[in-house]
Amino acid sequence: MGAGTEPSETVGNLDEIELRRGFRNMFAHFAARAFQDDYLVFVTRSDFDAQQALGEPLGEDGMLVALIERSSAIWLNEHMDKHGRWLAAKSLEWRKRYLT
Repeated sequence: MGAGTEPSETVGNLDEIELRRGFRNMFAHFAARAFQDDYLVFVTRSDFDAQQALGEPLGEDGMLVALIERSSAIWLNEHMDKHGRWLAAKSLEWRKRYLT
C-alpha cells in the first residue's frame, strides 16, 4: 500500500476509508465505556450524530447505542492504521504534485 499506487488501488483505499467512516465517527463523537471485558458500548444523544449514522434524527427522548466486541475494535484499528499511513503518504504526494 505504497504512496505510488495505481488509480484503481487509490479508489479501493478511499472506498475502504469511506466504508469505515461511521466507526471512526463513533469512536470520535460518542461516549464509550467498556462493558464486561469483551465489549465496548457507545452512546450518543446527538441528533447530528444519529442523522449521520441512521439517516434520521433521534427525536426528543432518543438515544443511539452501539455495542462492539473489543476484539473487533482492535481488528478495525489495526486494519485502518495501514489506510491512515497510506493516506498520509498520498496526501504528501498530492500536495507536492498539485499545490507546489
